[in-house]
Amino acid sequence: EDLAAKDRPWAFTLDGNLAGKKIKAKGDTMVRNNQPEINLALGIKDVNVGAILSALGLVEGLNASVGDAGFKVSINGGSLKQILQQSSMIFAVRDGNWKVTLPNTSATVDISDLSGTIRVEKGNAVTMDLKGKIDQTPVELKITGSPLVQYVTTPKEIPLTIHAKLANTTLDFSSKLALPVTSRNLKLALKITGDRLDELDDLFKLDLPPIGPIFLDTRLAINKSGYDLSKLKIKVGKSNLSGKMKLDTTPEKPLLDIKLVSDLVRIEDFDTKKGGKTESGKAEKKKTDQKSYPEQKTKKAPNKNRRNILSYEVLNKFNADIKIEARQVTSGKDKLGSALMYTKLEDGRLAIDPLHVNVPGGDIDIKFGYHPTPDNATINLRLNIDKFDFGIIARRAKPETDMGGLFSLKAELNSTAPDLKHMMENASGYFDFMLAPENFSAGIIDLWAVNLISAIINKTSEKEKSQINCIVVRLKMKDGVMKERAIYLDTTKMRIAGKAKIDFKNRELDILLVPKAKRPEFFSLATPIKVHGTFDDFGLGIGIARLAGTVISFITSPIHVPIRRIFSKKVAADGYDACMAAWTMTDKDRKVKTQSSQ
Repeated sequence: EDLAAKDRPWAFTLDGNLAGKKIKAKGDTMVRNNQPEINLALGIKDVNVGAILSALGLVEGLNASVGDAGFKVSINGGSLKQILQQSSMIFAVRDGNWKVTLPNTSATVDISDLSGTIRVEKGNAVTMDLKGKIDQTPVELKITGSPLVQYVTTPKEIPLTIHAKLANTTLDFSSKLALPVTSRNLKLALKITGDRLDELDDLFKLDLPPIGPIFLDTRLAINKSGYDLSKLKIKVGKSNLSGKMKLDTTPEKPLLDIKLVSDLVRIEDFDTKKGGKTESGKAEKKKTDQKSYPEQKTKKAPNKNRRNILSYEVLNKFNADIKIEARQVTSGKDKLGSALMYTKLEDGRLAIDPLHVNVPGGDIDIKFGYHPTPDNATINLRLNIDKFDFGIIARRAKPETDMGGLFSLKAELNSTAPDLKHMMENASGYFDFMLAPENFSAGIIDLWAVNLISAIINKTSEKEKSQINCIVVRLKMKDGVMKERAIYLDTTKMRIAGKAKIDFKNRELDILLVPKAKRPEFFSLATPIKVHGTFDDFGLGIGIARLAGTVISFITSPIHVPIRRIFSKKVAADGYDACMAAWTMTDKDRKVKTQSSQ
C-alpha cells in the first residue's frame, strides 16, 4: 500500500547548505511509469558559481557569482543515464558578476548586472542566455554546450559555442573542450562581425577609426606563449586581407607579429572622414546626396576616458612588427597598383618604413616616424610622390569631376608637437611640389591650399582666358613657418614668380605673385597679385603702386636666381619645358643644399 501511494506526488521541504550558503527548498516526489520522479524548487542569494562548477569538475578558475538565483529541477529516470537524458533544469540568475581574466595576462573584463537563465531541457544541449554590461556597454551572451549526458559519457570532447553581442558587434566562438574547462591550451574557431570599428570605443577605451563594416574569421590557439591566429581572414567593406597574427606574451612587453596579404584594398573602405557605413554595407542616402566636405562630417564627442591609439600610454604597452602587402589598390574606379607597408613599434617608437605604392607612371614612397612622450611627440615625415594622377584625389571627393593633372611632391618635415594634428605648427624641413592641372577648381577638395591655388589660377587668367601649364612650389620651413625658395606658375600667356610666408601657428598666409607676359601683347595682363589672410578666409588684392617696392625687391633678390633664369629664356606657349626646368632646377638645388648641410 505504501508503494502504491507513491504514484501520487509526495510534498517535502529541505534545509541544507550549498556552496557555504544556507538554502531552503520545497518539492515533491512520485513514481511515474515505474521510474522515480523528483521536482524541486529553491532560491539562494550570493552564490559563488565558480566554486560550484569547480567542485563539480566542470570548470576551473571561473570567477563568477550571482546576487539572486532561482533553481527549478525535474529529475526523472531509473539509472544515471536515464536521469541525465530525461531530466530538465532551469537556473534563473539576477545581479550576477563575471570577471573574465584574459589568458597569459593580468588583464580582466568585468561583466556586471548579469541576468538570464541556464536551461537543460530533457536530452537537449545545455544553454545559457544572459544579459549584462561591460562598463556601460550592453552585452548579450548565448552559450551552448552539449546534452547533459555527454558531460559524463564523453568528458574529453564537449562542444561549446559562445555567441556574444555588444555594440552592434557579434563574436562567435566554437570549440571542443575537455573537462574541466580551463584557459590553458584552448583552440577555438572565431568569427567577428561588426558595423563599425569605432562602435567599440567605449569597450576598449580607445578612439578607434570609424571604418566598417568589418569581418574577421580565424582559428585561435591560446597556449603558454600567447595567442596565435592562423588562417586569418579580414574584410573591411569590400577590402580583404588574409594571413596570420601572433601575440607573444612571454616577453616583459608583449610582441605582436602580423603578416597580411590582400588581393584588393579600396581606399574608400579606410576613409575615416566618410564615417563608416550602415549595417547593410551601403552608404547612408543622405551622405551620398551631399558633397563630401571633411568639415561637415559628424565628429565624435570628446571623451577623456578614451585614449588615442597613438598616445604614449597605448604605444608603450607592446611591441609590434607588421607587414601588409596589397596586390591591387583602388580608389573608386581608379586602379592605383600594388602596395607594400612595413610597420614597426619598439619601446614606444612607431615607424612606417616604407609605405610604397606603385601608381601608373610613377611611385609613392612614405617614411613616417612617431615617438610620443607623456607631454609631446617627435614626428618625422618623408614623402616622395612622382607623377601621381591628381584626378584620383579629386574623384575621391566628387566621382563625376573632370578635374585632373599630374602631381609630384618631395618633402621632409620634422616636428615636436602634442600630437599629429598639431605637427605643422612646429615643423621644420622642406616641402616641394609640382602640379600640372587640368580643369582645376575649388570646392571639390575642401582644403585651404587647394582653394588658394584655384583662386590664384582664376585670378591670373580672369581678364583673358589662358591655360595653366604647371605650378612649381618649393618651400623651406622652420618652426611652423614656411617661406619660399621658389614659386613658379606657367600659363599659355604668362609666367608667374612669387614669394610666400605661410604661418601654421597662426594659420595665416602672405603671398606675392609677379607675372611676366610671354609676348608683348599680353603685357597688360602682367599685374602683381597679393594674397593675404587666414587659411579659412583669404583675399586676392591687386595694386600696382602699392606693390611696386615689394616687386622690385623680389625681382632683385638673389634667392630667386633659378626662377629668373627661366624668366630670361624664351618659353613656348605650352610651357612644358619651363615646368620641367623649374622642377628639375629646384630638385638639383635641394640636393646640393642637403649635401652641403651634412
